[in-house]
Amino acid sequence: MADQGRDVAAIKVAVDKFIDPTIDEASVLRQIDEMAERIRTRIPHGADAMERTGLILEYLSEDSEWNRHQTFSYDLDDPLGTKLENKLLSTYLTTRRGNCVSMPILVLALGQKLGLDMTLATAPSHVFVKVRHNGAWINVEATSFGMMTDESYRAKTQISDLAIANQIYLKPLSKRESVVVVTEAILEKLKTAGLQKTRLDVADKLLSYDPKSVQTMLHKGNAYFRMLKEEFLDRGLSSGPLSDQSKLRYRHLQRENRHWFSRAESLGWREPRANDDQRYLEDIRRKRSSVEGDG
Repeated sequence: MADQGRDVAAIKVAVDKFIDPTIDEASVLRQIDEMAERIRTRIPHGADAMERTGLILEYLSEDSEWNRHQTFSYDLDDPLGTKLENKLLSTYLTTRRGNCVSMPILVLALGQKLGLDMTLATAPSHVFVKVRHNGAWINVEATSFGMMTDESYRAKTQISDLAIANQIYLKPLSKRESVVVVTEAILEKLKTAGLQKTRLDVADKLLSYDPKSVQTMLHKGNAYFRMLKEEFLDRGLSSGPLSDQSKLRYRHLQRENRHWFSRAESLGWREPRANDDQRYLEDIRRKRSSVEGDG
């Protein structure tokens, strides 16, 4: 995957262009370059990694002449990021409302341009940033423009000891692994387009770069289920007599569907509980009430 040598902004915008061909890549990249330059003018001589990171977060979140009174915030209207277009950098730069995909990727893009040793990290259904400071990795929570400890992420997202032991969450990702996280949006696009075979091919390529990407495994498991549904379940063929070839196909799709979900579970992933989204939405509602109250 040649993209691993490019900066995250270029990779992300190329991915977004695949999802929405109307995107002007040069314009989006130019906006990010301009933002980085404005931040660079405020960096004092000798500033350490945390001071530079703080300036990025300040630029994005605080209303001032420095950022032309154009602040960014969490998208309270689509808190679960259900709309793929809301995960695009072009959408975030236009609406200035983002989520746990667009927000950390923009922070990382700016950090890379400002010479910071930054990378992505993941938690269940979440992406954040890590920055190296004095030899240690510090978590940057881009959705709230602050810092969080690993312990806080574990408590908030119920990460198991098995998941930590297998290093599927919270670790600083390599360049190859970060490319996988950025590229996963393509799998979502292929899913909604009904291109399950292509989705499997792309997932296989991503797993060759990060064999422990549970999100990619889940895409594979879901792709096999959708193929099973389209070829057999929706046509009522699973309960009737099947040819030997059809039986083999049915069993293959069923087996692969189970295998990839089981593989993710064996590494420490767990299926979200029924109340997980509800608890998260309640937290979002409290944030919305606080924002509206401040206004």
